[in-house]
Amino acid sequence: MSHAEIGRELGIPCRTVSSFLQCLQERENKENIPRPGHPRKTSQSSDRYLVRVAEADPHQPLRELCNMTNLGISIQTIRRQLHESGIRKWRAKKCALLTTEQATQ
Repeated sequence: MSHAEIGRELGIPCRTVSSFLQCLQERENKENIPRPGHPRKTSQSSDRYLVRVAEADPHQPLRELCNMTNLGISIQTIRRQLHESGIRKWRAKKCALLTTEQATQ
């Protein structure tokens, strides 16, 4: 099968097929190589520490978590690290909970 036929069948350009096959032949691996980017701010051990502290008190706001861990990273970085670790929604305490008397009224 030619590159053009493969491209037509998959609905992608012929050049994409030939580039992929060329990279496959050069690297002998279909996986993408790591791309350059900003290095991570946290190590694996600090990521584990962050998750452990976050799971110990899930009602703690991210700002307090940032101050408590003292890792020197932003709240957005903490949110991203928790998301990578499988903690999708952060359950921060935003207001006082109702007492039983208030709930019955």
